[in-house]
Amino acid sequence: MILLVQAADNHRMLNTRAYYDAFSQGYEKARGQGYHAILDRLQLELVQPLCAGRDILEVGCGTGLILRATSPLSRSAFGVDLSAGMLARAKSRGL
Repeated sequence: MILLVQAADNHRMLNTRAYYDAFSQGYEKARGQGYHAILDRLQLELVQPLCAGRDILEVGCGTGLILRATSPLSRSAFGVDLSAGMLARAKSRGL
């Protein structure tokens, strides 16, 4: 039973990775507009005061939009993500 659950979990994780790897190509098209702009602004308003002079780890950093905005305030900034495609976009930003 445990092996079947683990196999199903592994399958879901691979599907999730594949989805976000593909999604990374167009992820930022709507960013900076409408609903997404509001969410990004609210996230930044919440976390920027907490980042000043500290070490940051963003889990699920995606393409690094929020991490890029907070890293200048921090002592150090790192991000992790399940998707290699998302991480490639973050690395292209120098993160």
